[in-house]
Amino acid sequence: MNQEPIQVRCILLGAAASGKSTFLSKLNNDNLNRNYSMTTRPVTRTKTYVANNNRPAIQVVFIDCPGREELYGKLVNDIVRRIGSKSIIIAMFDVTNRTSLSSLETIINTIGKGDGNKTLELNGILVANKIDLIDKRIVTSNEGQLKSKMFKLRYMECSSLDDLTVQEFDQLLNDIVHNIDRTEQTNGLNVPSTRSNETNGEIN
Repeated sequence: MNQEPIQVRCILLGAAASGKSTFLSKLNNDNLNRNYSMTTRPVTRTKTYVANNNRPAIQVVFIDCPGREELYGKLVNDIVRRIGSKSIIIAMFDVTNRTSLSSLETIINTIGKGDGNKTLELNGILVANKIDLIDKRIVTSNEGQLKSKMFKLRYMECSSLDDLTVQEFDQLLNDIVHNIDRTEQTNGLNVPSTRSNETNGEIN
């Protein structure tokens, strides 16, 4: 018997030029455009991970947010409130730019507060990007791991140009989604439907 795919929303957060859009293009096997313009409004991409090892398929709607802190709080809190635990944060920073990590800390702290005094439990991954720029690296692996523990997020390092790190990301994301789904089934939670008519493109 075929199982219905698990549907989740995956929100990409990070400062401008942290590499979110390039990474998302790589995830979706898009051709990388070296002359692309920075994201100025939220953009969605959908990717389906096939079922394997008796696990159902996963349909992920990636939401690439522009690197503007003022947008994140309202957008993410709204998504988490509507969808519940099946919303995942992908927090990305540039290892050659320490400001991108401190900016991300501000964003995550704002999101974590939720509505009013209610604290949101965030599921997701802290991604240290641009590790191929070895000579320009400023933020160390140890610093990144310490931040991920503080944020209570998984941690990985990547280069948006490297297929191997994309595979690692896919595995981490699959593990997170299935852990969430298993916990919800165990607890008998009634999770709001994540079915949507969203297609690849911009969110109006």
